[in-house]
Amino acid sequence: MLTTKYNYIREGYVSPRGIGTPNFADFLVWANCLIEPMTIESKMTFLDYGCADARLANFLAAHIDSFKYYGLEHPKSELVKYSNESIFLKDPRCKFGLLGSEMEKEALKKSKYVVLGSVFTHLKIGDFHKMMAKFKDIVKKKNGEVVFSVFIKDKYEFESHSGVYGVPNCISRVFYTERQIEQFAKKNGYVLQEYESFLAQGSNLHRIFKISKPVKKRKNEKN
Repeated sequence: MLTTKYNYIREGYVSPRGIGTPNFADFLVWANCLIEPMTIESKMTFLDYGCADARLANFLAAHIDSFKYYGLEHPKSELVKYSNESIFLKDPRCKFGLLGSEMEKEALKKSKYVVLGSVFTHLKIGDFHKMMAKFKDIVKKKNGEVVFSVFIKDKYEFESHSGVYGVPNCISRVFYTERQIEQFAKKNGYVLQEYESFLAQGSNLHRIFKISKPVKKRKNEKN
């Protein structure tokens, strides 16, 4: 058992309906894969898109003493009810809201770290660009970081079935190309880094990336 001030994490943790990583062992590995690429600070403010039942907050509670967490879900998502039932609703470090709400505006204003675990695996490339545009100030003005996961193939493609989790533009699986991700980073002047990934199914295709602001060299620094 992992003990914390709030004693939330349980060895028998099971995600509702088998969403994402349904067992405790997989959940710990997946959460760690999303947090490990980040530059850990003494006080961190996280914005978690597609938070569902706040599995990421569950992980943070056991590993970081001082943090603030915003969890967001699509207003039409079936997973909203799991956010509303989360045991973290009473935790003063955590807030929950919907995309397009005042809570999202607050989260974007106050957060320095953004996580999108298995969000773009269900969204087409156009939605990817729209979503990532929201984080420009976080990266460019706050020196923040955005960690996200995608399915990668040699050719951009997506499965025809849509409406996953009750969201109209949510596709069952979307596959990007490395070139698409690299071009996005280059166009926006971001540093792009790739990290080891994990997913219970399809781990050979699943990739984790982080974007951040380039570090400016000092005048007396040599190349």
